Amino acid sequence: MTGSLAPYQDLIWTDLLARGYTRLSAKNLLRVAAHLSRWLESRGLSPRHLTAARIDAFCRHRRDCGYVQWFSPRGLQGILRPLRAHNVVPAPEPAPKENSPLARLLAEYECYLLEDRSVASTTACGYVRTARRFFTEVGVDRLADIGCLTTADISSFVVREARTMATATAKLTVTGLRALLRYLHVRGLCADLSAAVPAVASHRLARLPKHIPWSEVQQLLNSCDRRTAVGRRDHAILLLLARMGLRSVEVASIELNDIDWAEGRVQVRSKGSQDWLPLPQDVGEALVRYLRRGRPSSQSRKLFLTSKAPYRDVSDGAVKMVVRAACRRAHLPPRSAHQLRHTAATQMLRSGASLSEVAEVLRHRSLDTTAIYAKVDHLALRPLTRPWPGGAS
Repeated sequence: MTGSLAPYQDLIWTDLLARGYTRLSAKNLLRVAAHLSRWLESRGLSPRHLTAARIDAFCRHRRDCGYVQWFSPRGLQGILRPLRAHNVVPAPEPAPKENSPLARLLAEYECYLLEDRSVASTTACGYVRTARRFFTEVGVDRLADIGCLTTADISSFVVREARTMATATAKLTVTGLRALLRYLHVRGLCADLSAAVPAVASHRLARLPKHIPWSEVQQLLNSCDRRTAVGRRDHAILLLLARMGLRSVEVASIELNDIDWAEGRVQVRSKGSQDWLPLPQDVGEALVRYLRRGRPSSQSRKLFLTSKAPYRDVSDGAVKMVVRAACRRAHLPPRSAHQLRHTAATQMLRSGASLSEVAEVLRHRSLDTTAIYAKVDHLALRPLTRPWPGGAS
């Protein structure tokens, strides 16, 4: 390597290997770093001049030279990360924030939700997205336009949105819209229009939970090639979803210290609570296989990591993708991770567990939430059915 990055060749190499890159991948990235170093030298630039604009210029240069790999800023992160950590190149510039009065209002609204109302961060982001969509739909471009809002604007927005959403999503949208209108009233920007938000009609406990037949769950589990690290990881994730009824975000948030091997239990974090659940033997064995012969070496304390370097914590979206990929391998219709939660509840009920026991495992705050599963146990409900008038005896 020649040029201004030559003194940092060993730094880049060591960091790449520590992050799980193979020696071949690390060598290929070192070649990219050598190209970047020559490019800087040809233009009389030092590493301190490597701003976002110049990184984009180098990527265009690689594309013009005919390279088909590592020609995007994201592809160069393996090189830039150690250099930024040692202040060799400048840190990435923060994305410019919109500074309009309406953007500032939404930022203040988010702070109000987080600090004054103690709303979870994901919920606050959803409320802000609803507010932004509402302003766009009704034509609010300035703060002065908020005072001109009418009940017709609100009802028409809800009707349009509800037509494109599931009932549960529409209910969340309506709740977020009411919170926004109350906040705008408190700020003195409009009258209290929260009562003008129409309710979303739905029949309580009218729908059956969409569980997956256990035979299909077995197909999903069998589709995982447990001879590979990815297969062992995916098999453990699917078991946590189908046997313990965990949510995808709960699976992604499990840490190594959350498993109490001596007591045979696992700590689950979700919705502001921490609960200990018993760890079934087959789930524990799958976790042991993954930890011994699947989980890459990492400083992260999360249980599940990505399968390719640089190793990162698995997100709840990645957990959902594990289920979808298993459906494709098993040649089954697309299923969701939450359907496996319904399956776990259904299996427990059919095995003789009471609704209160199912509610405890699923961590429902109200037994009414669990009551919907009573309708899926057809064998238990059959004695309650009355004979059809005029039917066969």
